[in-house]
Amino acid sequence: MKRSGRKEPNRQALLIMLGSIGLYIYLTLRLGGFGLFDFPITIYGFLLSQPQWINSNVVAIFIDVAVFIIGGLIFWLAFFSQFVLPVKTLKERKEVAARLLAKLGSGLGPAVFVQDGKIIEDPSQKNRKGEGVIILDTASAAALHNNTSFTRAVGPGLVFTKANERIAGTIDLHTQVRRLGPEGSSEDPFADKGEDESDENFQFRRERRLQTSALTRDGVEVVPNITAVFSLEAESGEGNTQFGYDHDSVWRAVAFEGIDPDAPADAGSRHIAWDWLPTHVASDLWREYLSKFTLNSLFEYVEIKEENIGADERPTTIEYIANKINQRMKMGLVDELDDVGILTGRRIGSREHRFMRERGIKIINIGISNLRMESKIEKKFVQRWTATWLQRAEEEQGYISTRKSIEKFKGQISAQKDFSDLVIRSLYERLSPKNEPTIDPPTMSESVELLVRSTLNGIIRDPDLHNQLEDEEADLVELIEWLRKYSNDPARG
Repeated sequence: MKRSGRKEPNRQALLIMLGSIGLYIYLTLRLGGFGLFDFPITIYGFLLSQPQWINSNVVAIFIDVAVFIIGGLIFWLAFFSQFVLPVKTLKERKEVAARLLAKLGSGLGPAVFVQDGKIIEDPSQKNRKGEGVIILDTASAAALHNNTSFTRAVGPGLVFTKANERIAGTIDLHTQVRRLGPEGSSEDPFADKGEDESDENFQFRRERRLQTSALTRDGVEVVPNITAVFSLEAESGEGNTQFGYDHDSVWRAVAFEGIDPDAPADAGSRHIAWDWLPTHVASDLWREYLSKFTLNSLFEYVEIKEENIGADERPTTIEYIANKINQRMKMGLVDELDDVGILTGRRIGSREHRFMRERGIKIINIGISNLRMESKIEKKFVQRWTATWLQRAEEEQGYISTRKSIEKFKGQISAQKDFSDLVIRSLYERLSPKNEPTIDPPTMSESVELLVRSTLNGIIRDPDLHNQLEDEEADLVELIEWLRKYSNDPARG
């Protein structure tokens, strides 16, 4: 009887242990977030509430286990947690320790790595609601939000997120290049659906055509490729990264991303990411400016001169349009054109430039290339261009001759100025002494001698002049000697 009495408490403890394990498994499967750290707490709390079921030895064992977990496991986890992530400050070490300890319970949040603006995340962590961590490489930034609003922008480095705080959008800090229009130089956006072309590919080709399609003033459709090169507004090295990180620019880029009004209502997303806004804005400007010019004028030279175009530049109409688009997206004030492409003489504010700045985007360049039109129109255009090539060549020759004459005249003026500076340098230094203000001014013969000597020194120092003017050098030497004799002749006074 005594031996069976000793086994009874042990049997009860075993049943309690098995029941607790079963309860833990049930809660884990049922509630999902029931973690490992909750298991010993649940058993320990349950046993303390029912002390009559077990003897004192069993209670002592569970107390020892609890002390081991709290005093040993938790302590060492907190100690080694500071080596898990690249932390520097005491506050960061405390944050890492708290999140690592949360892994033992039900409060674990997501751990996310962002590389070149792209999220690298385990899909199983997407639904986690606790406090988490984000690691961003030197070329990445992000904006965070909770269930109701945007919370903050974060840059390269280690970021600790609050409960329910998630990434709203990411930013690649590299210089970005985006392109709209047909794919490749060989794609014909006007071609009918081919026999081997699927309906889906035909629809994609049609959409690429509509991205940059525009009409000239005489109603001809032209489809180019539009390329935008841009970055966020930030100085290189700002924000502890060579690519530059600015908190406000990241915030504005993500928080003010656009909506495509032309997207169908049943589309999966009408959202336009921040890095596609410049190309869409440039495409709208392309349509605006192309409507001011006729097809025949697109490849002719523009004689318009304005402040932002150099006097020596002679752009074609296409180059002029690209220049105007760049001005509208990079400058606050631009020259206005009327409906037929003529300057009005007014300067107006650029809403496109303001639009880019409001979103923290800095435009580097907008390019227009690979113009395409319907094949029958293109053939007529080429035929007309071929028939008038001689006239255009003669006009170009006349323009080149005029430019050569202008440049030759500019060169002569520049050479005369350089020679004048060379000749009068010595006389100027004598007339405007720096260290001897009381020196007597030179006489007439001394002044002439200084001018001649400066001319001789200039010829000697220039190898080309020295080889061509050897006889003149000798004449200048004789002239200097005569001037000295004349100035020393007592009979001249």
